[in-house]
Amino acid sequence: MSKESVLFEKDCPLDAVVQLAEQRDIEALDSTLFDILTQYIRDTRIRFYHLHGQDPELGIKPSIHKVLDSHPTHVEKELKLTDEDVQFCIADGNPTFPSELAKKPRSLFPIQAKNHICAIVVLSTICSEQHKNFLDPLIKIYASHAFLLNRNEHDSLTGLYNRFALDRKINHIYKTAASDKRRSRENLENTCFALIDIDLFKSINDRFGHIIGDDVLVYFAQEMRRCFRDIDLMFRYGGEEFVVIFRDLNLSMAEFVLQRFRKRIERYKFPQVGKVTVSIGYTRLDTAKDASEIICQADRALYYAKNHGRNAVCSFESLHKSGKLRSIKDFKSHTGQFSRTTSQY
Repeated sequence: MSKESVLFEKDCPLDAVVQLAEQRDIEALDSTLFDILTQYIRDTRIRFYHLHGQDPELGIKPSIHKVLDSHPTHVEKELKLTDEDVQFCIADGNPTFPSELAKKPRSLFPIQAKNHICAIVVLSTICSEQHKNFLDPLIKIYASHAFLLNRNEHDSLTGLYNRFALDRKINHIYKTAASDKRRSRENLENTCFALIDIDLFKSINDRFGHIIGDDVLVYFAQEMRRCFRDIDLMFRYGGEEFVVIFRDLNLSMAEFVLQRFRKRIERYKFPQVGKVTVSIGYTRLDTAKDASEIICQADRALYYAKNHGRNAVCSFESLHKSGKLRSIKDFKSHTGQFSRTTSQY
């Protein structure tokens, strides 16, 4: 009996299905699917890619980001949107297989969420019918569960991540930092946390009504997607307040990007409302500090911007260095417990 037939005695083990169903966030779901694949499909490189940022209504094309790799040190061609097999895979939603003469074969298995491809599993081999029979049910289960998790993690009005997802994403960042201190230190030195608040939003609701106010929030979220990268995590934090977590971006670059967004909003003409401005506070995401302290630092910088004319971007680190804000000591309250409400501003 060949090794492959031993590995694929069962098309899809029941315990694999149970493992997927038990997951409660996308990162854990990704890792679980990947672990199952590496356990049952051996002696081949397995890669897992996400497609981010696609929005046909806004004219935003997807971009591909590798999430997991069973052989990260191997030098091999990565997935690109311009690759012919990738284009076929995304266009028709079916797996693509290499010819038997291919020097470096790879088989692509798309994962579809609702009406678009959200991820692609890549096997660096010419896949057999047994591979396909094993993968098909796992991918369908992953896709169904991922759809439910994503629906729970996204704000129904703006489509951005919601407050529930923010807590999960921050927890994931901290867990990653704890599990790989060297790698996390390198990455998190260039990770920033920004709080963005629409100025005088209460007056918009009072003057135009809540329906028009909701429209402003929708247009605002669309401008966030256009201005920020798809690898940046964007959230509706509550009401008219938003959060962005920038990856691979230091404080000076975060300042540049946030100032560009502030100016973009200032120039944008919101239907029926006209001019709207934003105030922004940001800080470096340092896992040596409690998550609530990071949020509080960004919040204090935001509040400084509010109290000094609005329509401004303020860094907690710069304000602290100049003596305009004191450092936060022994901050114990929960991440959601703030002693102020921004709606009046």
